[in-house]
Amino acid sequence: MATTPNPDNATIAERLEAFATLLELADASPYTARAYSRAAETIRATPASVAALVRAGRVRELRGIGPGIERRLVELVETGEIAELRELERDVAPEIVGLGRLLGLSAGRAVEIARALGVTHTVDPRERSPYELWNEIVLGDPAECIRQIERFQKEIALGHLIFRVSAPGIPRDEVARSMNLLTREVLPAFA
Repeated sequence: MATTPNPDNATIAERLEAFATLLELADASPYTARAYSRAAETIRATPASVAALVRAGRVRELRGIGPGIERRLVELVETGEIAELRELERDVAPEIVGLGRLLGLSAGRAVEIARALGVTHTVDPRERSPYELWNEIVLGDPAECIRQIERFQKEIALGHLIFRVSAPGIPRDEVARSMNLLTREVLPAFA
């Protein structure tokens, strides 16, 4: 997402915060992610235009802005984007993280499950034909799973379901917990 040629402090801070979050998800050093997050906080609280400070070569006067963050700020102010952030947005798939958070999963856990299942992005099922829904992933608590399965029953002639509650990288105790919830709370809704 490119910013305007003269981004305001809130926009700059938002892009740095997004960068920090994606660095964390990409297993970068937690110190690096924290440094970008703190820089975003500093920029939000700065009354002067950070873009003007960048153009004047004075942005390192702000607390917590070192040479690495300064380079990213120069890139953002000059080009409207941070190239590495764009790459991370593509590789980490923030929509997967958003879906995971909606379902009560941590960001790291959502990415881990998506990678284990080979999921690279989310798609609104309403934008797909019924024939494309045959390989749909159902995630959520038991009530959400029931809602999703009921929706499939209405949208396609759903006669059979195949459940896969295990994937590479998911610990056995979580698989057992999922199987227990499936048999105890989800399947009885369709008996």
